[in-house]
Amino acid sequence: MSENGARKVRECQTRYLGEQWCVECVRPCRRVGVGGLCPHCDEPVAIPDLLEAAETPAELEVITMPDR
Repeated sequence: MSENGARKVRECQTRYLGEQWCVECVRPCRRVGVGGLCPHCDEPVAIPDLLEAAETPAELEVITMPDR
């Protein structure tokens, strides 16, 4: 674990945080990248996932200001 708490996220069929081996198939997991646990759903999320989501937002919200 680094100073800021980030750990490597790996996946097989399931994503793991800080684990190199899948406990189900007992094989090495594919490294996804550095990340941590999502504060909302408590699932492992990698920084590259967040950057990709930021580049391609699901929908753009347009905020209009009322006339004064």
